[in-house]
Amino acid sequence: MAQRQPEGDGYLMRTMARAISMLFVVAFVLLGCSAAPATQSNATPTSDQALATSSTATRTPMPAATLMNNTPTVAQTSTLVSSTPTSPAILPTPNGTFDMNYYLTPPVFTPEPTFPPPPTPQAPIPPSAITLSNEPINLSNGATPLIWAAQASDSLTIWEGYFSESPTPHLQGNHPIVRWNLPLSVSYMAVSPSRTFLSLIATNRNRSEGEPSWLYVINLTSNAVTFTPNPYYADPATIVGWIDESRFVIEPAAGAEIANRSGAPLTSAVPPQSSKAFISDVALSQNRAMLFYLAVGAGADDGYWLSNIDNSSTHHIVADKDRRPIHAPVWSPSGSYIGFLSPDLPDDTQMRPWLLDTNTYAMRSIGEKGVWDAGLTWSPDATKLAFLQADTLPAPSEGWYETPELPSTNVFTVDLASLQPKQLTHFSGTHNNGLSWSPDGRYLILSSTQGGQLGASGLLAISASSGQSVSLLPGSAAANNVRPLLLQP
Repeated sequence: MAQRQPEGDGYLMRTMARAISMLFVVAFVLLGCSAAPATQSNATPTSDQALATSSTATRTPMPAATLMNNTPTVAQTSTLVSSTPTSPAILPTPNGTFDMNYYLTPPVFTPEPTFPPPPTPQAPIPPSAITLSNEPINLSNGATPLIWAAQASDSLTIWEGYFSESPTPHLQGNHPIVRWNLPLSVSYMAVSPSRTFLSLIATNRNRSEGEPSWLYVINLTSNAVTFTPNPYYADPATIVGWIDESRFVIEPAAGAEIANRSGAPLTSAVPPQSSKAFISDVALSQNRAMLFYLAVGAGADDGYWLSNIDNSSTHHIVADKDRRPIHAPVWSPSGSYIGFLSPDLPDDTQMRPWLLDTNTYAMRSIGEKGVWDAGLTWSPDATKLAFLQADTLPAPSEGWYETPELPSTNVFTVDLASLQPKQLTHFSGTHNNGLSWSPDGRYLILSSTQGGQLGASGLLAISASSGQSVSLLPGSAAANNVRPLLLQP
C-alpha cells in the first residue's frame, strides 16, 4: 500500500494554487478583459479544485488564510466589471472615415461676411440741349421779345421773336434758339430782371413713373444752356420768379427754394421758424423783395405769411381760421394786392378769383360761384386781371390746376373797380394757355387752338377792349406752339 503524503503539505499547496488563480482573475478584471468568467460555475475545474472537492479537511486552517481575506474577491470587483463597457463606443465620423483630428481640432468659426454700403444713387442725367443760334436777344429795336416753345412729336424747340403792335399786332424776326431731340414739354418759363436769362421746366411727355422734370437756364445773349441740379429728383412744380440775375425761386411739391443758375445747391426761401410747416402757394413781389406763402402744419402759425427774401422780417398776416383755400397766387405790379384762385366747393369742381389786400389783409371774391377759372395774370398798370374760364365744370378732382389747356376755355378780364368779370372771347371748343399782357396793356397774348390745323396750337393777340383776335403764328400739324412769354421791360 502506497504511503500517503502528509496532509499538511497538500493543504498548503492547494491554498497557494487557489490564491494564484484569484490573482489572475483580479488581474484580468483590472485590465478590462471581457473574457474573464463572471462566475466559476461554467468554468472547467482544475485538478486542484477537484482534489479539494474530493478531500475533506479535518484540520483548522493555517494562518495563511489571512492572505485570502486581504485578496479582492469577484464580488468586491463587481462594480468595476459593470462600469466597463461591453462593446467599444461608436463615435460619429465625417464622411464615414475615422479621423481623430476631427474630434481634437477646435472648431473654426467663419465670421459673417461684411458688405460695403450701397452706392449713393447717381443724379439723373438731364437731356442735352443743342444751341441753334448764337444771335443775342435784341432789347433795343422797339419791339418786345417773345419766347415760346414748339412741341413736336420727337423734339422741343425754344423760339424767339419780337412782338409789335404797329401797324397791327404781329411777330417779326422769328428764329429757333435751342432744341432738345426728345419729346419734352414746357410747363413754366420765367425771365431775369435784365431779360438776360430764361429759366424753364421741361418734362418728358413719355416719362416713366418717378422720372423727374428738368430745370434749365438759357443765356439769351449766347443761347447757351445750363442745367440746374434738383437734389430731390422730383418735379419743381413752379418757377415763382427771379430775384436777381443769379437766383430764382422755385416751388417743389412742397416748400420754397432758391435756385442758382450757377448750379449751386438750393437754399430755403422761407424763414427758419416756418421750416416745420408745409409751405405751398408761393408768390414773389414785383420788386422781388418779398414772398407770400401759405403755411400748414405749424400749429398756431398756420395761415398766410409775408417774409423778406433774406428772411430778415416775417409777418403772419392771416390766421388759419380766417384764410381760404388758395391756389396760384400772383402779386400785383403795384404790390397792393395778391390775386389767387380759391374753390367754392370741397370737391374742387368750382374755382374763381379772389383778392387779398396786402395792407388790410381783407379778402374779396371776384365774380359769381359756379365757374372754373385758371391762369390769373395782372395788367401792367395793376388795374385789371385777366384769366381763362372753362366752358364746363370739371368732374370732381379732375385736376385742372396746372394744365389750363385741358378744358376748353375763353378769355375774361375784370376791372378792380367793379370786380365784375367781362368775357372777351367767344370761342367754341378752344384750348388756351400762356395768357400774358402786352407792355401797354392793350393786348393779351396766348397760345390757342383757335384757327389751328387739326387742333394744333398757334399764337394769338387779343384786344383787351374789344376781344378781337389776331393770329401771330398759325398752329400747324408739325408742332404745338405753347407757353408764350412776353419779356416785359
